[in-house]
Amino acid sequence: LMLLERSADKSLVRGDTRGAVRMLHMAVDLARREMMRGELDDPVSALLMFSCKLGDALALDNHRTDAERVLMEVLNLAGPSSAERSRILASLASIARGTGRADAAYQRLDEALAIAEKTSEKALIENLERLRQKWVAGA
Repeated sequence: LMLLERSADKSLVRGDTRGAVRMLHMAVDLARREMMRGELDDPVSALLMFSCKLGDALALDNHRTDAERVLMEVLNLAGPSSAERSRILASLASIARGTGRADAAYQRLDEALAIAEKTSEKALIENLERLRQKWVAGA
């Protein structure tokens, strides 16, 4: 999983979103298989993380419908007040904004921020607030 993550990150750095999507698809599939085997310490967290990264990469590759589907599939796996849920909601918010659904985007971003504040994830809160400021400035 770590090798797939590194490969995806390197693909994104060089602008190869399709390569990143391919690597992240493999990581999600592997994380799902590991859930069944029970060999990972926290397979659900791995699945959530890689699904979120896959959704972001799909959105970058202009496959927003696929990205939204991937993220919605794992949203219910994330605890109602977990940092992972906040990250997934932030990704869904970005997709909604990219497809011209500003109201849905701000609603998801508000929910993501509320959850992040409950979890006291300072870095996540800062990132979400920066995203909101960027949207307001660009609106």
